[in-house]
Amino acid sequence: MIDYRYPRALKRLEELVAKTTDPEIRAHALYLQGDIRSRKGWLEPALESFQRAIDDHPSTAFALESALAGARLTYSKRQLDRSSTFARWLYDQDTQLASEARIITEDGATKHAYATQWHHQDEAAWILAWIEKRRGTEP
Repeated sequence: MIDYRYPRALKRLEELVAKTTDPEIRAHALYLQGDIRSRKGWLEPALESFQRAIDDHPSTAFALESALAGARLTYSKRQLDRSSTFARWLYDQDTQLASEARIITEDGATKHAYATQWHHQDEAAWILAWIEKRRGTEP
């Protein structure tokens, strides 16, 4: 997605979240909101969108994507407690839905999130291990 289209995309996503009752569509829209906001450097609004997808629609593929995005984003900002919360939630989920998600890559193309259901748990375990290493404790 090109930067000058972000405001229009955010407006449409907000409308979609407000109007639709389909959990998959709402979770996807909230994930996309968080993704755009994080690309714009808006940390707190991005995390709010990711958290809302998790809280409102925990059994959807994009709740998993939101948790992973939230864990990565907060880890990169050295917010280890928040990153741990996202990663632990993700690690504890049934990740069979993960292969249903399509995500937007850095160049704006879409692709399937991951081929295996265990990828999200592996990513979560990796983030949790690095958090513990940074803290100087054992995982």
